[in-house]
Amino acid sequence: MNKQLNGKIFCLSGKLENGKRYWEEIIKENGGEVRSGMSKVINYLIAGPGSRLKSEYAIEHKIPILDEEKLIKMIDGGETMSNAVREVSRFEIMDI
Repeated sequence: MNKQLNGKIFCLSGKLENGKRYWEEIIKENGGEVRSGMSKVINYLIAGPGSRLKSEYAIEHKIPILDEEKLIKMIDGGETMSNAVREVSRFEIMDI
């Protein structure tokens, strides 16, 4: 695997289709780090349904929010980090 995520810190939140442990391993295999709590050092939030509080924190602190599909594209090199970022409005949080 490539090291597309080298030096990037992620937080996983909500219900993820393949489970958080799966994504944690994938992120680590690709050079990233996973933390359980949100803080200003987090580079990306990977959010699934039920990620309301962490998504609100991410929006407030301008931390990019990705879904699983965007993370896969980022790892595969199909998208740059900036193109992979999903814009989320405060109204959308209710659906996450």
